Amino acid sequence: MSKVNRNYTDLFPNVSVSYSDQENHALSISIGRRITRPNYQDLNPFERKLSELAAWRGNPFLEPNYIMNYQLTYSFKRKLVISNTYSVTSNIFANIFEVEGDKGNVIIPRNMDKVKNNGLSVSYPQKVTKWWNLSAFLLYNYKTYGGDMEGTVIDLKANIVSFRIQNGLKLPLDIEMEVSYYITSPWIWRGTVNVDGNHRANIGIKREFFDRLLLQVNVYDPFNTGSVYYYNSDYGGMIVDGDIAFDSRRIGFNATYKFGNQKAKKRKKNSAMDDELRRISE
Repeated sequence: MSKVNRNYTDLFPNVSVSYSDQENHALSISIGRRITRPNYQDLNPFERKLSELAAWRGNPFLEPNYIMNYQLTYSFKRKLVISNTYSVTSNIFANIFEVEGDKGNVIIPRNMDKVKNNGLSVSYPQKVTKWWNLSAFLLYNYKTYGGDMEGTVIDLKANIVSFRIQNGLKLPLDIEMEVSYYITSPWIWRGTVNVDGNHRANIGIKREFFDRLLLQVNVYDPFNTGSVYYYNSDYGGMIVDGDIAFDSRRIGFNATYKFGNQKAKKRKKNSAMDDELRRISE
């Protein structure tokens, strides 16, 4: 009979120091420790069929993981932001493929010793023209996974690069459009599964009528490039190749209408603020 040890008291210190010259440069350093507990799906011991050849089974004996995080961030003119992060996670949640008779593959989460991550992120917003705002985000992570999973040694390394760009456009007839694009290199899912990179785009359009009615149309992954993830795993000599698909290509409509006298509400709000300022000054 297995026993689950529970301890609800621990120390999670967080320390940060920052400096700013109020004009061009800002610098911050932070150190912190946090905990991540497994969710219900990870703990539920009942099997859930994923396909004809694969199923998911939670692990009720899964232990939480602990993350020690170190971060250095530099900002130039409150626009260009560069951040370097180093973190060590112990007891990470790793997904393990196991073969059980005629059932095929069963994916079971287990605790792996640790993962180390050294990441660099860069973000920069830019107003290109009066009608075009652009924001770019670049993220690089070097991750190492290590552990001994019931006699199987895990030793994986990955260089992961992702890039996201957002464009805000002001079109004729007071129409506003947002176009975003995201692309990522191959990455590792939960310590043992290699996942191919993919990319996707999102498009949104909105227009306001009479300062009351707001109409929005959002199109997610219109080219259907981000719905399928191809993966492979080599755990204990068992090689698995497969893919998993999500319903990422969809379209949504939204309408919002403001009731009441908006000018009266604004005057009332300002009046209340003025009264409070007068009361404080007396």
